[in-house]
Amino acid sequence: MSDETPARLHAEVLAVVFDDRDHAIALAAKAREFARLSGDRLSAAWADRIDGHLAHTGGDYAGAADAYQRAVAGFEVEGAAIEVGRTLLSGLQALIYRGEYDRAHRWAARAEAIFRENGDALRLARLASNAGNIYYRQDRLEQAKACYLRAIEGFAANGQPRDLAAALSNLAVCSISLGEFSAAMGYYERARDHCREHGLDNLAARADYNVAYLHYLRGDYREAFELYRRARELARRTGDRYHEALCDLDEAEMSLDLNLTGEGLRLAKRARDGFVALGMRYERAKALVNIAVANSQYQAFDDAEKALRAARRLFVAEKNALWPAMVDQLRAVAAFRSSRVSRARRLASSAWRTLLEAPFPGRAAHAQILLARVWLAGGDWERAIAESRDAMGYAGNAASPSLRFHADLLRGEIAELRGLWLEACDSYEAARANIEELRNRLHSEDLRISILSDKLAVYTSLAALCMESPASAEIGGVERALALVQEAKSRTLAERIAGAEACSEPEAARDLRGELNWIYRQVELNSALDLLTGANRAATLRTRAAEIERRLRGLSEPAAQPGKAAALSLSGVLEPHERFVELVEIRGRFHAFVLSPAGVSAVPLGPVATVLAVLRLVRFQIGKYRWAGRFDLLRRDTMGAVQSHLFDLHRMLIAPLDPHLDGCTTLLIAPCHGLHELPFGALHDGSQALIDRFAVSIAPSATVFALGRTRPRTAASGSLVMAVPDSANPGIEHEARLVHEALWDSELLLGKDASLEAFTERAPGRRIVHIASHGIHRGDNPFFSGVELAGARLSLFDLQQLSLNVDLVTLSACHSGAGVSIGGDERIGVLRGFLLAGVRSVLASLWEVDDESALAFMRVFYQEVGAGADWASAARRAAIERRAVQAHPYYWAPFLVFGDPGAPGGTQGERSGKYFRCR
Repeated sequence: MSDETPARLHAEVLAVVFDDRDHAIALAAKAREFARLSGDRLSAAWADRIDGHLAHTGGDYAGAADAYQRAVAGFEVEGAAIEVGRTLLSGLQALIYRGEYDRAHRWAARAEAIFRENGDALRLARLASNAGNIYYRQDRLEQAKACYLRAIEGFAANGQPRDLAAALSNLAVCSISLGEFSAAMGYYERARDHCREHGLDNLAARADYNVAYLHYLRGDYREAFELYRRARELARRTGDRYHEALCDLDEAEMSLDLNLTGEGLRLAKRARDGFVALGMRYERAKALVNIAVANSQYQAFDDAEKALRAARRLFVAEKNALWPAMVDQLRAVAAFRSSRVSRARRLASSAWRTLLEAPFPGRAAHAQILLARVWLAGGDWERAIAESRDAMGYAGNAASPSLRFHADLLRGEIAELRGLWLEACDSYEAARANIEELRNRLHSEDLRISILSDKLAVYTSLAALCMESPASAEIGGVERALALVQEAKSRTLAERIAGAEACSEPEAARDLRGELNWIYRQVELNSALDLLTGANRAATLRTRAAEIERRLRGLSEPAAQPGKAAALSLSGVLEPHERFVELVEIRGRFHAFVLSPAGVSAVPLGPVATVLAVLRLVRFQIGKYRWAGRFDLLRRDTMGAVQSHLFDLHRMLIAPLDPHLDGCTTLLIAPCHGLHELPFGALHDGSQALIDRFAVSIAPSATVFALGRTRPRTAASGSLVMAVPDSANPGIEHEARLVHEALWDSELLLGKDASLEAFTERAPGRRIVHIASHGIHRGDNPFFSGVELAGARLSLFDLQQLSLNVDLVTLSACHSGAGVSIGGDERIGVLRGFLLAGVRSVLASLWEVDDESALAFMRVFYQEVGAGADWASAARRAAIERRAVQAHPYYWAPFLVFGDPGAPGGTQGERSGKYFRCR
């Protein structure tokens, strides 16, 4: 080998290190062996620099920094100044990742002097790009942007494709933090196109990761989820642990925004572990904050406090000026929610004092509102009012709708405690108006749900005043209380259905709404950055938001129409034999609004805690029965227990309604809270079950039911039966063939033919679609719940893109009726997707169903429908017949009709002969 061998090996390593790590490692071994044999200090320095590259790309940033330092020392001894500069340049990013910013600045200054002396324009551009990274990590954004622009100019004249791609991506990241959304998207798209043009597939995929974050900020969650998935898969294939952990961190934040606590916690923990392995403190601290948020949502406040304390220590070590105060604010909230009032007061006071010194009015005011709540909890309402007033005065024009909501809600609670009923009503109404402003600001359905997660109290407080206060007649009484409940309950689903027939939103409006979502998210962040840089970006963002809001008002109406759904009445929708029972939790007790064609009544029911405790016992006994299998003695033991619990639930939830159910044969129920998991038909009074008295169906809310029943629809015809059998469930095919034989004009798709593509193409416009397969319930991430088809899953995301116009979908799949309730009592699961897609009724199950029982149930159900029964009555008859054979509710109670119980006025029976074989 010649004296040029180390440099040649170094060049070869740089050429392959990102794409063929094994080859790079082999080349590094050759370089180290050459240095050993030659005993040459210069060769050893080249080998050290190669080791630095390998350590860096493998995520060992401490090892990389040490190797680069050794290489610098070796090149200095040999007088190779230009190689000293190049090595210092190579080591900057490792120092940045380790938070060694002062050392990074010193290395950058030395490298710049060397490159200028040697007239090396290319490496001056590379140095500018890396210097921008240092400034960015220190939140010195304008300096970072200037560096990136200087780098791009240099690369355009001298650089390699990889250099320009990196600089463009970095500039896009910086533009996000500066509030320049459109510019950021443009830089990312330019970087992605540049990478694809030059065959840099890995970097193009990493650009997709960054674009995913932009979609998340815009509220485009479906696109963000998909891009994160692709970016994570690529990072794993290439051993890029840093970007893999970043995907986990960002997706955890997105999941927590959507109240998907389990998924958020899992991803945040995985991100934390990844950053621990990489030795990256700042990112690890952000992951810990997400872990704390998830634990707080689970009310695991001790775990949340532990994570926040660890995050605070890391932020202090990073010399971050603001995050420790923001962490203290989160700690104060967790302490208050766990009734540790003195700790909450101390932490909130500390955070408030720090934030008060910064141009950060929103955060400081929120901390002061929390202090007001602490004083109110201690009985000092005068101090609470004073703190609230001061907070709003300090926030001034920067007060967000969220902040105004908390202040108004607090004033309402204080007025109610003092017996000032009308003043309390006015304050609660002001708080409600702030919620409406928040809802109207946000384009993403899921984000509109999440902002209601801790704000339902205003609706239930107003409803309580309407029903129970001495001023109830002045405030509006029972009718007003019901309207308020409808504004909160399944509101987003109702708005989506109400707007389904509206004209689609112009693309320009969607783009503006996406940018507006992003701006609202950035205002508070940029208030913090203004403290560090002396800029005034938050004010600029607010001005930009106001401009976009004005432009949006000039465009066409969006597809979702807030307010229209909540105002819809059930007048003229219910049949004489129907009663609609809207359940709601108000201040620790369940209440029912019983609606009939004649009017509405309000009925207090059992205490929430007691009802839910008994419901948990019912679910336990049903699960225990299934687990007991062939152990008949254990199964006999569960029968008595489950019957006792069902009797208790009937006494607390149904018996108080009896005076309002005269003449009723069909009972429609809108559950709330944990009652979505209750098999209502199995409740009994000691002599008969509810299903012996009524045909029962379930709806998300009275408004959603009314919208579904009155929704314009074209005539549906024919039926589609799809089944995906396997060796573990041979009964699936038998059931599918039985249903196919029962239906005239039906199409049967089995196995590989029952694909997602086939469903999308053939299901729309059918009267009945029957799917026999496996149901997947994702409690951690219900947006991905669904039904397994051949080769793919039919999920909520898929259904939201479809227009089905189907009268009935039968889901003969385990847990197909399951879902997760999040803010606003929105029920997220596959049932929601079918209702949104234009399905009028869904027959689904609450738990894993016995195969024999499912087959028998379906046989009777379709016989009854064929004879002219509506869906709910057919399900009732099928359940009663199955109970005669196997008495335990496990066998006969899981199937429920969701949505409309069946076409009113007998029209379904009149049409049935066209679609069903006579029996």
